[in-house]
Amino acid sequence: MDYGEKRAFSRRLRETRVRAGLTQKETAERVGAKYGTYIMWEVSSFPVDKQMPMKLARVFGCDPAWLLYGEQEEETTEAVEARLGRIETRLKLIERVLSKQEEADVLREMLDSTTEQLKSTVEMLESTNAALDTALDTLEQRSRAERRAVEDERVALEIETEELHS
Repeated sequence: MDYGEKRAFSRRLRETRVRAGLTQKETAERVGAKYGTYIMWEVSSFPVDKQMPMKLARVFGCDPAWLLYGEQEEETTEAVEARLGRIETRLKLIERVLSKQEEADVLREMLDSTTEQLKSTVEMLESTNAALDTALDTLEQRSRAERRAVEDERVALEIETEELHS
């Protein structure tokens, strides 16, 4: 193949792969080629062995003459059905991904709501803790004052008792 033919082959290879709904990596795996080698085929800088166009044509469901020379026979029903099957599979995958994304969004909203509720609860607990600390301080002050009053009363009674005995 001369340079112009290689470029045309590379362009047709890419177009056919995209139309088939496949990635470069998927295509390389299906034809048993290395990923980097396949990429080089699409940029026309690497020769393709003689059997590869047949493998590629089977994967894409197209005529190998189309890949090599740009000549195309009528696409077979099997090829169309195979391509539709791959497209349907990709659509199902996309739907699952979107479903998972929607599920993740709902979970994220629930998490945000729960986080806000927890922040509110923490603020309430902090406020309650501060009020309890204040109440405890007040009770301790009253308790000390009552102990002093009791002690003062006891001392006064002792003095009075001593005065009565004397």
